[in-house]
Amino acid sequence: RYIEPAVAEPLTVGMVYIFSFEIANSAGATGARFTIRNQAGTEIFAEIAETYSNYPDGEYSLILTCSQANTTWRLYINTDGDAFEMPDVSIKPALISDLTPNSNLMSIYGAGFTTDRKGLADSALDLDGTDDYLLGDDANFPTGNNSRTFTAWVKANATQDSWAEILSYGAQVADQAFLVSVNDDSSSGKLQIGKWGLNSGQADTSIADDTWHHIGVVITQDGATDVTIAFYLDGVADGTSTLADVDTTLDGASQISTRPGNDDYWFKGAVDEVKFFDRALDATE
Repeated sequence: RYIEPAVAEPLTVGMVYIFSFEIANSAGATGARFTIRNQAGTEIFAEIAETYSNYPDGEYSLILTCSQANTTWRLYINTDGDAFEMPDVSIKPALISDLTPNSNLMSIYGAGFTTDRKGLADSALDLDGTDDYLLGDDANFPTGNNSRTFTAWVKANATQDSWAEILSYGAQVADQAFLVSVNDDSSSGKLQIGKWGLNSGQADTSIADDTWHHIGVVITQDGATDVTIAFYLDGVADGTSTLADVDTTLDGASQISTRPGNDDYWFKGAVDEVKFFDRALDATE
């Protein structure tokens, strides 16, 4: 037998979902198992292709990555005749919350979770450097050469793409994007700012060492089109630079790891507590 949602919402390949369900009256259901399939019978989530059995009564959530594009789902249950009920089932996109009123939520594509800097399990994003990323919109993001500040906790792997993007948004046109990257090419794992087609100078210290660091980039408006850049590492100043002709132009998307519309520049490592301000924070802040 199977259960299907009242409203058929297509799932997106590569996107991470939260599968929530409740088990009831499972006593004695030693053969109980379930899979999630599309209407053609193909399994959608490879993570639960194995048999799940002997769940005690209770509520559960699994984090799963969709392997089939543009499909609706059915939950197939095989109980071998035993009593077994799943009265409450849902599959919803796993979203990274925005704790400000701007509601810039981000969907997860492929990325998992890992231990954060405080030792809490499954509490930081884990990006594989191959095809994991987060995708959101860019509503209320800074434009032109307006001041802004980006901060995050980052644990960067020692091996990175050239210009491995931690944050990117803006148009894919010269001068109109805003890119925060770790460069494992000429800058040897140091933090760098770009604007599509040209990158600024870099921070003084490499962060590609598999260690948690707090990074900060402060962009300060300088005249009609230019900016000055101050880098911070673990709360300490870590170099300055300038960048001319900055004209950040919104195009509807923002990403963590890689760039919107690109299949390159992947960041490898863990990211947590991302913050983006529409002003230049001072050194004390």
